[in-house]
Amino acid sequence: GLPPHGKRKKRTRNHQETQWQACGLLFPVRCDIVHEISKRDKMMRKNDHADDRETREVPGHAGLSVGPLLCLILFFWTGAFAASLWYTLGELETHAVDSARIQARTAFEKDVMYRRWNARMGGVMAAVVPGVLEPNPYLTLPGRDITSTDGVRYTKINPAFMTRLVHELGVSESGILGHITSNKPIRKGNEPDAWESAALTQLEAGNTHEVSSLEVMNGALYLRFIRPLLVEESCLPCHSFQGYTLGQIRGGISISVPMALFEATLREAKQVQSVAHVGLWALGMLGIGGAALRLSHGVRERKHVEVLLRKEVAQRLEATQEAQKANAAKSEFLARMSHEMRTPMNAIIGMTTIARASSADLKKKDYCLDKVAGASRHLLGVINDILDMSKIEANKFELFAAEFSFETMLQKVADIINFRMEEKRQRFTVHLDQHIPRTLNGDEQRLAQVIANLLSNAVKFTPEAGDIHLDARLMEKDDGGMCTLRIAVKDSGIGISKEQQAKLFSSFTQADGGVARKFGGTGLGLAISKQIVEMMEGRIWVESELGQGATFFFTMRAMQGEDTPQSLLRPGVSWNTIRVLMVDDDHAMLEYFLELAQQLGINGEVASSGDEACGMIQQHGQYDLYFVDWIMPGMNGIELARWIKGRSEEPSIVAMISSAEWSSLAEHAQKAGVDKFLPKPLFASTIADCVNACLGLTNMPERKETEETQDCFEGYCLLLAEDVDINREIVQSLLEPTRIRIECAENGKEAVRMFSAAPERYDLIFMDIHMPEMDGYEATRHIRALDCPRAHAVPIVAMTANVFREDVERSLEAGMQGHISKPLDIQEVLATLRRCLAPKPGAPSA
Repeated sequence: GLPPHGKRKKRTRNHQETQWQACGLLFPVRCDIVHEISKRDKMMRKNDHADDRETREVPGHAGLSVGPLLCLILFFWTGAFAASLWYTLGELETHAVDSARIQARTAFEKDVMYRRWNARMGGVMAAVVPGVLEPNPYLTLPGRDITSTDGVRYTKINPAFMTRLVHELGVSESGILGHITSNKPIRKGNEPDAWESAALTQLEAGNTHEVSSLEVMNGALYLRFIRPLLVEESCLPCHSFQGYTLGQIRGGISISVPMALFEATLREAKQVQSVAHVGLWALGMLGIGGAALRLSHGVRERKHVEVLLRKEVAQRLEATQEAQKANAAKSEFLARMSHEMRTPMNAIIGMTTIARASSADLKKKDYCLDKVAGASRHLLGVINDILDMSKIEANKFELFAAEFSFETMLQKVADIINFRMEEKRQRFTVHLDQHIPRTLNGDEQRLAQVIANLLSNAVKFTPEAGDIHLDARLMEKDDGGMCTLRIAVKDSGIGISKEQQAKLFSSFTQADGGVARKFGGTGLGLAISKQIVEMMEGRIWVESELGQGATFFFTMRAMQGEDTPQSLLRPGVSWNTIRVLMVDDDHAMLEYFLELAQQLGINGEVASSGDEACGMIQQHGQYDLYFVDWIMPGMNGIELARWIKGRSEEPSIVAMISSAEWSSLAEHAQKAGVDKFLPKPLFASTIADCVNACLGLTNMPERKETEETQDCFEGYCLLLAEDVDINREIVQSLLEPTRIRIECAENGKEAVRMFSAAPERYDLIFMDIHMPEMDGYEATRHIRALDCPRAHAVPIVAMTANVFREDVERSLEAGMQGHISKPLDIQEVLATLRRCLAPKPGAPSA
């Protein structure tokens, strides 16, 4: 009786016998419950081990159980009584109509009998009553009118006149309407209505001897009935002169019986029949229910066991299938991980071997080292994805909000992605909504991670010379400063089918298994991005068609920062009088530049080619600042810069813009007179910095010089606690340009001993966490517990591969002031030195 789980396959004879035995209603049970459960448990275990039969049907009842059988009986029982009641009520209505028709026939026969009696008597003499009974103007026979001896005037009443008098009397007595009529009436008032005319036509045609139907008259329902009047022998003495012939139809008598006379009786009869039917149906239902209860009592316990067994089997099968799917997905994932890790490791090992073998070829060494660095970054990205997914799986993935510059964050992401776009000669453009607040309060690192992942995918799946565009817009901002942003990454790549889109954001899966083989990737990036976006109260989705590129959208919410909006341009200069020309063959770039120029308040114009720019210069004169794209059809950027510098009477500044590395075009650009270089994509702050630096603000300090000054730490001493030799060598080599003195301890215990011996000697401690004899946490606590002021003041920074947030918090709890993750990022190390070490008086500058 219960539906089987899984897909139905062809049944064997033994399988059918098992199902028939399982039916406890119609067939005898030939095996007990324990034996049945044991047999099914064996089948279940067999299915668990049969990987090629995952969709095997779970056995169940084959016959009808009590429930379906009871429903079937009740259905037929109820249907039979409903049909009987419907038929009976219909018959009652038919009977009412037939009764009305019989009454109409009786009235007609009565009228005909009166007419015949009148005709045989030769008419009936009646006293003339003015206004009531007048001589018949249509009957002018001799002897029609006589006067009695007492002076009373009498007139002869013919059959038709008598019929009219009877009908008038009948209306007042019973409500039955009678009308003598004809399609060729002699007397005015005998004209037929529409129904009577149609009925008389049928009668005269000889198609029927009577006509009747239910009609509405004056808002009430009537049975209308009509039969013809035939000319008889008794009619001829008075009407032969009018053309009457024997047997001729000369009109008819119409009888209209009101159905209201029968409605009360019909309602009562319907009520009686309905009550009788319902009563009999209810008695039958009680009987059927009692029988069903008796039948179901014997199989109730068996069905309960069957249901429990089937649920358990279904759950085991479902769990087995899910586990097999998960194992397959994770096996494929592990295979991808092995490929993703072995590929950069092969590059690292191979290029290191090549570099070691080619000691005389410095260029080849540089090439090998670049490849090693790229492979290392890729390997680090794979490891970070795995760590992030492990935190998501352990429900330990968290966001940490801090105020950050949205534009600066995008610039950092663009700097990371640009070199990959340059390798594939892809065009990358960025459009930022000017209404986005300059600073936001949120997790900058995780937001950058999502954007970088979407851009990396766009680069990966977009062919060479393709287009990639990033668009960021402010969708909503409430009174409290909460902002909703929508960020879109659009590419002109291979596109994604509808079936593949359904699997995009799942863990351990990729849209297509062939994608991993062709393009690489772990398949975790979008799943991690989805988790991050949802934690930022947003959502992520994709719009794409196969072969038509893809656009990934995501929304996020963040509080506006406290930074007060102000102009990016320096005060004291009339910027609206300064003329700036942008030359680029990308129309989207030109439109965005005009928007940025309006936002900054400078006088900006655009040209889509070098030839157009030359024409504008010849027509409108020299501009103060030029932003010139390097690669353009026709006259390229370097040729245009040379032309501008060659005809310039007044000094003009040319800034070259390109997505390529400056080193690849620096020599030719400088010979052509190019003054500045700006990497693509352009941002409002980079344009403002260039305008500030180039147009009269020569005293603005260069960042590079500032950083070089800050990166000299001569006179300071760093205590490095690290147990791995190569790690100590790396730190010493990286920090050698800073001139800081480094002393090393091979474990935490030795670091505590060295610091205890000379606390004033050390200005900073870099502390590894996992070390023999004493780890970094314990060593830090021992140092902080020393009885000297320097033990509490010296900065201690964790330098470890433990990168989870809880690891950072544990370091802070142990008494450390910072955290540097391995592998080391030199910029992060230098930033930590700048934060912890103030310049010493008399320290030389770099």
